[in-house]
Amino acid sequence: KLTTWRDLLGPFFVSSAVSLAVFRVIGALTSTVPNVPIAAVFTMLGVSVAFGILTLVVRPRLKLSPGREPLDSLTAGRVVALAFASSRAGVVIGGIFVGWLAAGWFADALNTPFAKTRALHAVLCIVLSAALVAIGVILERACVVRVPRDDNDQPKA
Repeated sequence: KLTTWRDLLGPFFVSSAVSLAVFRVIGALTSTVPNVPIAAVFTMLGVSVAFGILTLVVRPRLKLSPGREPLDSLTAGRVVALAFASSRAGVVIGGIFVGWLAAGWFADALNTPFAKTRALHAVLCIVLSAALVAIGVILERACVVRVPRDDNDQPKA
């Protein structure tokens, strides 16, 4: 079964709600929200770029392009599992950063220049998480095995 947007909404809302609750509790105890380091942005960028390169390399091999060696079925299965996991992980990570932004907004803790920089880091992580989800879904769809259809065959009952 291919991933649909409905499959991704549940984990997104759960991770957003849980992270909002956790960050609200932390905000109540410390009167600020935790820091979002720039390393989170670079990590999400690295993972998104790696999956993008994987998609560019694997798609022609799955589509049986001329001059490309076909991908064996075991490797294709691993790529599908990785694509499935990356779309789910991207949704959860994006939800965590959405919850962080909501907690900072509710706590009115995004007023200082340092807090605005942290909010920018969170927004960049959300965008890169969305890119990871899109790449995972594209890679998953590329791995679908399409059986060649012979128009001379009649449908069987």
